[in-house]
Amino acid sequence: MKKSVKILLKKDVRDFGRAGEIKTSAAGFARNFLLPKGLGLIATSQIIAAHEAKIKHEQETQAQALANAKTAAEKYSGKTVTLRVKAGEKGKLFGSVTRDDIAEALNNQHSLKLNSKAVLLDQPLKALGKHQVPIQFAPKVTAPITVQIVSAKS
Repeated sequence: MKKSVKILLKKDVRDFGRAGEIKTSAAGFARNFLLPKGLGLIATSQIIAAHEAKIKHEQETQAQALANAKTAAEKYSGKTVTLRVKAGEKGKLFGSVTRDDIAEALNNQHSLKLNSKAVLLDQPLKALGKHQVPIQFAPKVTAPITVQIVSAKS
């Protein structure tokens, strides 16, 4: 009878390991706890090969997504988005320009489908003029755009 067995963890197991790791476990722990609760699989050569192929595929997908984000960042870097808003005589806006407004303008003016969370704006813009605003295409991939706020004729 085997005293230990290799297990591929499907979920995190407290004080034992994280999902995706291959750990050596006591046979009883695996048989009585890990396997019945669906926390792991016995790590046969086929399961290990399938797991490694899955990891490789995920890495390739992430690399492709990062390359696409970098390409988009280069393409849209320095683009200008114009927003027309009501403003007072001294250039102070009635209201403000938010992340949602900028994302919508990018979608309309440049056909760039972005979530408003990609617009890295600390606080809403409240003055006419040109403002540099970073857009996040992926983690650690940002590009600045110019947001030009002009007064709308009432």
